[in-house]
Parts: sequence; structure tokens; C-alpha cells
Amino acid sequence: MTARTQSEWLCLQQSYDKMDMQALWLKLLCLVVWFWLLHNGDSLRIQFTAIALFWLHEALLRTVQQRTAERLLQLEQALIQNQDIGMQWHSTWQQQRGGVTTLAMSYLRQALKPTVAITYIVLIVLSVIRVSVMFN
Repeated sequence: MTARTQSEWLCLQQSYDKMDMQALWLKLLCLVVWFWLLHNGDSLRIQFTAIALFWLHEALLRTVQQRTAERLLQLEQALIQNQDIGMQWHSTWQQQRGGVTTLAMSYLRQALKPTVAITYIVLIVLSVIRVSVMFN
């Protein structure tokens, strides 16, 4: 077992766990903002914009988390094989980064994952229902 690989794994695992907590706080903050917007009677456009911004932010966070998970798996494989690949995350990622389209698609994939999307879809639906009830 190499010390650099093990050290990087420990650091990234802690970071991965913190990203889960950050995503939960982000969802909670989105709910608070959404309720505040409802309470103030803000327009549907403002509600949708707020929801979209939170959704985008979580997609970005989850994309970084996915990259972290991929690196953790690489480190685990290296530990099994007693290889030293520690402290090379950025250079490895830079080599396999891809272009703008690849990056944009990775953000979109994360945004459409059910665990990410469900909160924002529900808020959008509830906003639409509330507006339709108000006008009927």
C-alpha cells in the first residue's frame, strides 16, 4: 500500500461525503427560497429562475462529486494492485477531460439524475399548480 495513494483516497473520500451534505443543504436552501418567493407572491418566472439556478448549481456540484468517485475507484484499484498513482488527479483528469460538449453533457447527465432532479421538478409542478389555482 502506497502512502500517497492512501492519503489521496482518504482526502477525496472526505470531500465526497462533504459534497453529499452540501447538496442536501442546497436543496434545503432552495426550499426556503421557494417558500419565501411563494409567500411574497413573486411571479412564476422568478420562481422558475430561482429553481433553475439551484438545479444548475447542484448539477455542477454532483458533476465534481462524480469525478471524485471515479478517482476514488482508480485509487482503490491502485491500492489493490499496490501501485502508486497518488497525487496525480488533475493531470489524469486533464488527459481525459474532453471538449466543451463532453463537459456540458456531464453536467446535463447529473442534472437529470432522479436524485438531483426530483426536488426541482416537484417545486416547478407545485409552482404551476399554485398559479393555476390562483387564477381559477
